Amino acid sequence: MRRMKEQFQQNQAELETLKRTQEELRQGKAKLDNILSRLEKEQSDLDKNITVLKDKEQELNKAIERISNQESIDVDDAVTTTAPLYKQLLNAFAEEAALEDAIYYMGEALRCGVIDLDTSEDTVEETVHITCPDAEVPSKSWSIHLKV
Repeated sequence: MRRMKEQFQQNQAELETLKRTQEELRQGKAKLDNILSRLEKEQSDLDKNITVLKDKEQELNKAIERISNQESIDVDDAVTTTAPLYKQLLNAFAEEAALEDAIYYMGEALRCGVIDLDTSEDTVEETVHITCPDAEVPSKSWSIHLKV
């Protein structure tokens, strides 16, 4: 009887150990299933992204082929706007920047002694008349202040 009782307790302990092991295995399976489903989703996302990238690559190759077959691209045609007002703003900005550059380099040429004051005044006056035909250009008397 005593031996049966010991055998029963031993079998009971083994059964408990097997139940714990079974529960751990179930938890591990759930974790593995979760990881597997995430990997499958990531694989699906990657496949979609690869498809999109291949489509974009084809578009770029077509655009490169189109551009390489053309002679040259006019810079004014390359930059477009969505509305006429934006085009006017863009043109006004470009004209202003060109005027600022021209006046700056005229000043630098004058400062370095490459041109004299009269040439500088005439060039600035011409530039103003070209870009703003209706603008009034001050008389050359303003240059007296510069000669100081």
